[in-house]
Amino acid sequence: MMQQTQQEQPAQPRRISLWLRVTLGLIFIAVLAVGFMGYLTPAMRVSWEAIASMCGF
Repeated sequence: MMQQTQQEQPAQPRRISLWLRVTLGLIFIAVLAVGFMGYLTPAMRVSWEAIASMCGF
């Protein structure tokens, strides 16, 4: 049998830095805020026919 010279360490999850976590959180909040404003603004309508035509339907 072959002996291992190095002990295997259990895999530990990578920690995300605080700055990255804060930045991603702010981006997420901004996207939600823009979507919510677009939902409440009656002038902003989604033209499903235009989206379907862009997709080739």
